[in-house]
Amino acid sequence: MIRPSFIWECDYSPSGSTLEILAGVLSSSTRASAQQAMQRAAAAIEGRHLEPIAHPIFEAMMTQCRAEIGLACFGTSDDNNVLWERYGGSGAGVCIEVEAPGHLLNSHLLNSHLYPVQYPTSKRLHVDQLLSSYKDRSSAKLVYEVALLSKPFGWAPEAEVRFVSTRQHVAFA
Repeated sequence: MIRPSFIWECDYSPSGSTLEILAGVLSSSTRASAQQAMQRAAAAIEGRHLEPIAHPIFEAMMTQCRAEIGLACFGTSDDNNVLWERYGGSGAGVCIEVEAPGHLLNSHLLNSHLYPVQYPTSKRLHVDQLLSSYKDRSSAKLVYEVALLSKPFGWAPEAEVRFVSTRQHVAFA
C-alpha cells in the first residue's frame, strides 16, 4: 500500500512564541479582541488544547491552498520502474515526454515555478511555523515547500519534478 506523500508531522509543543502567534491568528480569524484572543490562546496552551484549536486554522489554509495553487507532477526519466509501477498501470501506461530546459528549475515562469521534489528523512513542522504562515504570507514559503515540494524519503526513487502555479489553468502559447 502506498502511503500519501502530502502528509507531514506537526510538533504541537508550545515555544516561547506560540502564545503571541496563536493570539494573533485567533484575533484575525475569529474577529475576537486582542485581549480575548490572548486569553483563549493562553487557555489552549495551558490546557494542552493547542492541536484542536489549531486544526480548523490548518484546514482553512489547506482549503485556500487547493483553491489558489495549481500543481502538476512529472518524472525525470521515461524508464523509472517505480513511477511505472505506482502511476503507470504496472507498465501498461503511456509516457508523454516534455522537454524542460534545466535553467527553468527553481526559477519564475509566468508567475509559476518548476522545482525538483525534495525527499527529507522527515516532514515535520512546528505549530508556530504553520500558524505564522496563516497570518503572514511571507512566512508561508517553508510551509508550502514542506507541503508541496517534498515527499517522505521512501519516495526518493521517483525523482519527481513539480510545476507549481499560483493560479490554476495556466496556458502557454
